[in-house]
Amino acid sequence: MPALQEDTTAALSTIWRQIINDVADRNAGVELMPWHVAEGEGTDGDQRFRVRLLAAESDGRLVVQQPANREQRRWLELGAWIGVLLVFNNQRWLGRCRVIETADRFSLNATTHVAAIKLDAASEVRSSQRRSAFRANTAAIDLSPARLASIAKHPPGQPPAHVPPPVEAQLLNISISGLGLAVDPTGQHVQQLLQSRRYQCQFTLPGFDDAITVIVRLIHARPQQNRTVYLGLQFEFNDPGQQRQFEDRLARFTSHLERETLRKRRGS
Repeated sequence: MPALQEDTTAALSTIWRQIINDVADRNAGVELMPWHVAEGEGTDGDQRFRVRLLAAESDGRLVVQQPANREQRRWLELGAWIGVLLVFNNQRWLGRCRVIETADRFSLNATTHVAAIKLDAASEVRSSQRRSAFRANTAAIDLSPARLASIAKHPPGQPPAHVPPPVEAQLLNISISGLGLAVDPTGQHVQQLLQSRRYQCQFTLPGFDDAITVIVRLIHARPQQNRTVYLGLQFEFNDPGQQRQFEDRLARFTSHLERETLRKRRGS
């Protein structure tokens, strides 16, 4: 089975390289979106946008034209994970790429240069017809409040900067790729917390013996009608083994909720 999986991954990678070269040769466009949107966890239309594919480098890296829209550029910050959607022969292919340069300049000709963004080679390629990760609504489940703590950036060799204490949040939804929390913007230390982009998040779920502690990255924040602020957060893992174990356990939980949701919709 592992050998078959490796062969499939290699085949998809080959197909991806052929498609991006074809798109670049035709001077065509690609559709970009934050990875949480590619995973089916976002609905805002302005989070999907088309840009021109300027170059496909031999190592698989992509150079795309920087969008003029400021809100769209916000999703393309350094280090962000981006979904790149390509259409070839009526087939839709999705690649998961990381932004590695945000201030690149690309020469269209001897006199014309455009602002560009460089994306690393796709770490994952799949047909976009693949079903998105189920996002389980946990708002109605009686759960203890989640705790969110900033992870401060600091230069190597220097002590961490002062960070605000953890704040409590309500867990609204969760999938194998991320979660949604609601925080009270008037709460103590919340505004300081919202200045960060990476956090340590601790929460509980039915079926898990202990509290779950993970590192998350802020993807988007938006006010809600009930005067809370919704935080869309993406999981980050440094240990692939730990990530697989976490995702397997979480997938069982979300699958159970999905079956219950479908059962209730069917009235059975």
